[in-house]
Amino acid sequence: MGPTGKLLDKALEEVGIDRSSLAYVTNVVKHFKWEPRGKRRIHAKPNAIEIRACLPWLNLKSR
Repeated sequence: MGPTGKLLDKALEEVGIDRSSLAYVTNVVKHFKWEPRGKRRIHAKPNAIEIRACLPWLNLKSR
């Protein structure tokens, strides 16, 4: 997941949470928007409509 994922892994480890069995990590939306920045694609923040549209998938995982 890149630098942010590594930071999350470190924080979970520090508080004693095993990411592989005690945490479910997901993105808030199924499909990413992105903005070109040179040769890189930077993920754009989802809006409220996009988040709401993906809630059924998040709710399935929390059961």
